Amino acid sequence: MVAPMPPQRRRLAVLFATVFIDQVGFAILFPFLPLYAKTFGASGFEVGLLLAMYSGMQMLVSTWWGRLSDRIGRRPVIVASAAGTCVGFVILGLAPTLPVVFVGRALLGSVGVGMATVQAWVADTTPPEDRGRVMGLVGAFAGLGFVLGPAIGAIGILIGGMRLPFAVSAICAAGNAVLAATLLPHAPPVAVQDRARMRVAWRPIAPCLAVAFVLTYAFSNLEATFAMFTKAELGVGAAGNGLLFVTMGGVAALTQAVVVGALARRLDEPHRVALGLVILAAGAAVLPQATTVAILIAPLAAIAVGFSIVSPSLTAWVSRRSPADRQGEVLGLAQSTGALARVAGPGIGGLLFDHVGHASPFQIAAVVISGAAVIALATRPA
Repeated sequence: MVAPMPPQRRRLAVLFATVFIDQVGFAILFPFLPLYAKTFGASGFEVGLLLAMYSGMQMLVSTWWGRLSDRIGRRPVIVASAAGTCVGFVILGLAPTLPVVFVGRALLGSVGVGMATVQAWVADTTPPEDRGRVMGLVGAFAGLGFVLGPAIGAIGILIGGMRLPFAVSAICAAGNAVLAATLLPHAPPVAVQDRARMRVAWRPIAPCLAVAFVLTYAFSNLEATFAMFTKAELGVGAAGNGLLFVTMGGVAALTQAVVVGALARRLDEPHRVALGLVILAAGAAVLPQATTVAILIAPLAAIAVGFSIVSPSLTAWVSRRSPADRQGEVLGLAQSTGALARVAGPGIGGLLFDHVGHASPFQIAAVVISGAAVIALATRPA
């Protein structure tokens, strides 16, 4: 007879599944959304604004969602996020014009808090010294979703055109809402203390927020222009970009499942963040030099490794420096900070791509990410 799974492991298993399905639905669209916008006649700048719309809404609401999850519990917020995401994908897939595409993207941004809420749940239930490893596992399952999603998107495009993947993403989000509502255990709200304590947390988390802003600003330049770069310079279409992101997602998942945990036993959070940023900057600097798809794989893998080290390490760093009764709010604030950077990053990346040169968004990203590494190294561990 098989022994029942301990409650903590069962809860984590459901959270991992939730993150995995969420990222499958998101990643289906990631490689080709700029090209989808192009079918409506969008310019490079408008593509950047479309990506920024998602982040602009996240910037406005993420802290509020995090505070709400502290008050009412994590599960209702995860369910609401998944249900709203389903509706957003339906709007995108049925959009007759570019303004309706913007509406769907705005809705997705306003409910895109599932990952941050899962991270807050992990922070609630995991000792600080083990938080980096578990955050890495959360990231690994997100990475697995990122591997499968682009492949599904590429196959969907080949079978039914660019609108079919939106239907698949909507189904994933609906399934995620059902999974979270039925299988996630009830977790009581966090006992929130005097709200004045939030002011105490600002100084410890300020370096983390600065790194999150700089990192996300630079990375969103790459995010907004990668598909356009590969199309213009290497002749890679939507399906081909999907396959490239499969490779990137595989490297990311392996890194977060194996490398992050090993690094967590040897380096504190600021040094893990700095290491990941250096690797990420190197990949961004070399990527525009690629003249073939085969050459592109190495810098793309470096970007995946670097970002996969930084992301869970930065989340664990923020969590360790935050009050126990403010995990949802502070992690939501970190997401809002990153979202603020994404508002500027994609639009500027699109302008650079259109008017300065196809390589310029990657070169500038490398410089800015290197600056973030300096901030991390200059910060003492908590």
